[in-house]
Amino acid sequence: MMTVDAPTSLLKRPNNIELRSREYPLPDEVDQLLQAPKKMGWYGQRNYTLLLMMYRHGLWVSEAISLH
Repeated sequence: MMTVDAPTSLLKRPNNIELRSREYPLPDEVDQLLQAPKKMGWYGQRNYTLLLMMYRHGLWVSEAISLH
């Protein structure tokens, strides 16, 4: 029986640190995100409220969209 190494076994995968240096938005990024929907009328107010609730309470997207 002959075994052959997969060619992908020679590839080096970068550490997660190299891929994602931080996992949270900076305060300026949050401000920009929250200012964007305010320009869209009633739907903008709804979207602003949803984004603010997600940010303040640490909700995942799946948790936010399951709200009724």
